Amino acid sequence: MSTNDMLLCCQRIAKNEEIKENTPEYRQFLAALEYVLIKLAKMIARDGEGATKFIEIFVYGAKNRRRSHTSGASRCEF
Repeated sequence: MSTNDMLLCCQRIAKNEEIKENTPEYRQFLAALEYVLIKLAKMIARDGEGATKFIEIFVYGAKNRRRSHTSGASRCEF
């Protein structure tokens, strides 16, 4: 990872009212933050030195996360 591949998330700068946990606003904020972080992570991966392809594998119906990872990894060559 290069020094340019970094994301910094700061809080308390805008002095907005605190978002309380387990509220609709909290869930909305988390969903938006997750969307942005995933988007940025994919952009960094696509822009990687020597990267020529970007592949996403979705596994549905696995009994757990470990099995879904194993199944997805077995379908492609790294």
